[in-house]
Amino acid sequence: MIGRNRIPSLLRKGAKRALCRTLYRKAVYRPEASERPFLVRLDINNTCNLECKQCFYADYKRSGVAPRNLSLDEFKRIADRLFPYTYVLQFACAFEPTMNPDFPAMVRLLDDYGIYDVGTVTNATLLDGERAQAVAESRSISSVAVSIDGISPETYEKIRGRPLLGKVLANIAGFQEIKRQLGKERPYIKLNTVVMRSNLHELPALMKWAIEHEIDEVQFFHVEPFDRSTEESVLNVPDEYNRIHDAIGEVAAGARTRLMIPPPLTPEYFDRATGLYLWGRLEENLRSAIDTAELDSFYCDLSHPYPENVHCICPWMTLMVDAWGRVYPCAHRRDVAYGNILDQPLDEAINTMRFLKLRRAMLQGRHAAYCHFCKPQHPYSDPMKRRLTRLLSSDR
Repeated sequence: MIGRNRIPSLLRKGAKRALCRTLYRKAVYRPEASERPFLVRLDINNTCNLECKQCFYADYKRSGVAPRNLSLDEFKRIADRLFPYTYVLQFACAFEPTMNPDFPAMVRLLDDYGIYDVGTVTNATLLDGERAQAVAESRSISSVAVSIDGISPETYEKIRGRPLLGKVLANIAGFQEIKRQLGKERPYIKLNTVVMRSNLHELPALMKWAIEHEIDEVQFFHVEPFDRSTEESVLNVPDEYNRIHDAIGEVAAGARTRLMIPPPLTPEYFDRATGLYLWGRLEENLRSAIDTAELDSFYCDLSHPYPENVHCICPWMTLMVDAWGRVYPCAHRRDVAYGNILDQPLDEAINTMRFLKLRRAMLQGRHAAYCHFCKPQHPYSDPMKRRLTRLLSSDR
């Protein structure tokens, strides 16, 4: 006899099966491992050892969320379920991954899955010893992006919250030395730098330091939210930003170190009537004339044939996974997860009713009701863009 407490569950499952065959049949997604369809951003913890200006982490920490590290067994479970379907893995997204005590072991496990492109983002304060050795020896990790927003101790501490610039620079140099000893070109070292009014004057010197220390690429990003209401936004000082932009170009001219930098803030980026910044112009003209970064950082106008005629393909191709295994389709995480890859096999985790409703809305052109918080105003194809780069790139 079936227990009474199981009847509602069975009814829900039966109703969902019926919906998957009828109303939501086009929204169901069952990928093949051979397709390697997913761009995955995975956090292995929910902690950080810095308190950076403009970062969400200070509020997150004050909210009382308990610290959590993904265990090695949990990481292996996620890896077995998800990594055979993954073509790009961002190994850390919102927090500092090197704080997980199992970080070195997880890095070494990555080599078992043949993921084409794995990148990690770190503040580099703990990128030393076994952690640095594991990353440098990895056959999977192609790039290490180090977040650094100042080249003087004063500016670094003001923005990052702790006086650790010396440690960061020493760890970068140490990591480069391990790579030299191993005779490896990869993982590439990239610097991620947020452009702010507080550090604008130091950016040419930061670029010079990167060139002198054989950093592979420097990536400059505008502070978020990028509007005049944000005190640190250079929209408040466009002429000063344009001057620094040109100065960085002079420093970077002819250098081996690649450069990614937003273009100058010229008049066509602003609405004449309101003076407001035009996000559409930013998206259409993202590449600066002095830019030398890899192409996969820019071209957002590439077609994305799978699936066709949708505003955003993230509900099919992007999976954000947090330290509890909760799955989301994009960076704008909500309180309620779309699935859980620790508790559910892949087919169930990516075909929950929340996923099905979102995909159906995309297929029907009703994305605005679900994604009103999202800034891009044109069809978003970043996951497919990265997939095309994976297939066409000649330098890896």
